Amino acid sequence: MLLALALGGCSTADAGAQDAGVRDAGRAPTPASIVLDKMVVDFGDVREGQLAPMSATFVVGNQGDAVAGAPNVGVVGPAFSLAATTCRGALPGGGSCTATVTFQPTAVGPAMGAFTVHATPGGARMATLHGRGLP
Repeated sequence: MLLALALGGCSTADAGAQDAGVRDAGRAPTPASIVLDKMVVDFGDVREGQLAPMSATFVVGNQGDAVAGAPNVGVVGPAFSLAATTCRGALPGGGSCTATVTFQPTAVGPAMGAFTVHATPGGARMATLHGRGLP
């Protein structure tokens, strides 16, 4: 009888309701979402055919909780090159990798390009690249 009194204060139905409350109190995980640390890079004026003295390193992040697919990074524009990347595998939630872009003007005048990244899941992002070739 003493045992029955000790257990009588908490039923299994009450314990189940308490557990459900704890589960419901948490937030739902967010989907993978690719982000960039910068959206525009201006390399400035560089002599035609010369490599710019600076490079631009992009941090590619996953701001979601879910794992993002391996980011596919690249550059658009003949004066810009992807020099290095650590973006080789899936990005965990909150994870990041880097990609470095260089500028070497192929002509005199303004040069425009883009740094692109795409991951499935995770989405796509693009940053604008600028520079100017000098004679």
